[in-house]
Amino acid sequence: MGSKFLIKYIFYIVILFGVFYLDFSPIANLINSFQIDLISNFLSLFLDNIDGRDIIISSHYKLVIERDCNGLMVYYIFLATILASNVEWRYKILWVFIGYVVISAVNIFRIFIITNLVLESRSNFHLAHDIFGNILLFITAISLFLIFIKLVRE
Repeated sequence: MGSKFLIKYIFYIVILFGVFYLDFSPIANLINSFQIDLISNFLSLFLDNIDGRDIIISSHYKLVIERDCNGLMVYYIFLATILASNVEWRYKILWVFIGYVVISAVNIFRIFIITNLVLESRSNFHLAHDIFGNILLFITAISLFLIFIKLVRE
């Protein structure tokens, strides 16, 4: 992967974050809202203490699922890597879908684990969210990319 990959990667990062993630883009607000609602709906299947986008920990403490919690930041980094890769478009399209499904599923699992650890003790939030949760998402994206590279190069 040379300078051509790097230039394409930076281009895709700028486009993906500018159009689909940052607040000044109307389409970003729609996509982020859709993703948060999707996460909330899936979590409501497993959690009794969810009210819309709020996960109620106690009467005075709640976790709020917002834009930074929706997993899309990690997905866009993965997506830019896939789009910048020099492989056929049919593989890119397949892995765009696979990446979205896997990263979204892992993100829902991540929020579920964070919730349960915070229910144990509020002091677990930093460890659960900032360390375990974020590392889990990035390891997932890196693993997906490594599998992608191995499978499309064979």
